[in-house]
Amino acid sequence: MKVKAALSNINKGFLISTKFGHLINQILYSAFSFGVSFIAARLLTVGLFGEFSYAISLFPLLGIVPLSFIHFPFMNFYSKWGKKKNEFYTGNLIIATVLIFIISLFLIGILILTNTLKEYLPLIFTYFFLYQIYDFQRKVNLTISNILLLNITELSRVTLLLVGLIILNYMNMFTLNFFLITLVLVLITSLLIPVCFSKKHEFNFEKLAFAKIYKESFQFGKFIFLSNVVQNISANLFLYISVFLLSTDSIARLNAPKIILGVSSIFLLSMDNFYTPKIAERINGNKRDISHEVFKIFRDIKIFYIILVIGCIFLITIQDFIIQILFGAKYAQGENFLWGFIVVGLLYSFSRPFLIVIRVFERTKFLFISSLYILIFTMLLTYPLMHYFGALGGILTMILSALFQLSIFIFDFKRNA
Repeated sequence: MKVKAALSNINKGFLISTKFGHLINQILYSAFSFGVSFIAARLLTVGLFGEFSYAISLFPLLGIVPLSFIHFPFMNFYSKWGKKKNEFYTGNLIIATVLIFIISLFLIGILILTNTLKEYLPLIFTYFFLYQIYDFQRKVNLTISNILLLNITELSRVTLLLVGLIILNYMNMFTLNFFLITLVLVLITSLLIPVCFSKKHEFNFEKLAFAKIYKESFQFGKFIFLSNVVQNISANLFLYISVFLLSTDSIARLNAPKIILGVSSIFLLSMDNFYTPKIAERINGNKRDISHEVFKIFRDIKIFYIILVIGCIFLITIQDFIIQILFGAKYAQGENFLWGFIVVGLLYSFSRPFLIVIRVFERTKFLFISSLYILIFTMLLTYPLMHYFGALGGILTMILSALFQLSIFIFDFKRNA
């Protein structure tokens, strides 16, 4: 009884399904991604990190497939399946596994075509596949508000990464090969934790449910997929073409400060994870005003925005010190673009409430069309600016594109208010 009471107290604390619990979860989740990039930047050569950072920059782009057709539909429709939730989970798990395997092959194809990390392709494939499977299980537990298990899992993942790094450093074995092996082992262990301790779902395959999931998810996800692809390309076009315009050292110096953008993603993704299932459940069968939901998000988290703005201003003032401390002197030899990524992160944070509500209200076609406008805008700017200003041109394009996106959302919001 005492153990149950203790667990109950924990569940009433920072690990539960509250805004703070989701924020803690996103911090732990992003700490792992940040740690991987940070460790690689510190301990690999600049050239090898340039290749590695290019490879992992493709992860979010290819991850759009399961995100659009599995994750977002799961979070939107889970509450609507009632007593058939086990069938819903099983069908999504099967579809997710097949999709992830296929896009993992696409990743390897891109790396072969760009002559990137050819000696490490099997490990890159395994790491990406497990990374995406882990993301699916995480979205499932976020949807059912299993925050206690999720935070324990995330904490274990970060701890295992640190232990692995200590072992590699102690044995003087830190190479990209052993680093990738460590990442694979960490992900395998992290996948086993929720499987062993979560009894929320049973594996229950039903052909009719599978067909319904396929149809439902495709109809919902097709425009989200197109929108996310367009948005990702718009936001990262300068990075994708940098492999043709810049040296690997320049790519590394450009990508290193981009890691800091992950700090703002903690805020953005925790918003997604908390508000998407909540709003979806609240408007189930009940038409709500879009502007009401957007205002509600901004009101709920205004204190976070105040802290974020102050934090961004402070980081920009000490950006040279940050780069020197985090990445060392080898990344301080040249222009510092950290300020640009901080500004972009701030603009994205103001766009996010609009994006969440638009997606939950299934205005996916508008999302795609607006994203297409942003892509056209970005494509017109990227090459000319990078041609004349190099890496700085890429940063300027990114800022202008993020500002253009926010302007479109504000205009649409006023029109529907």
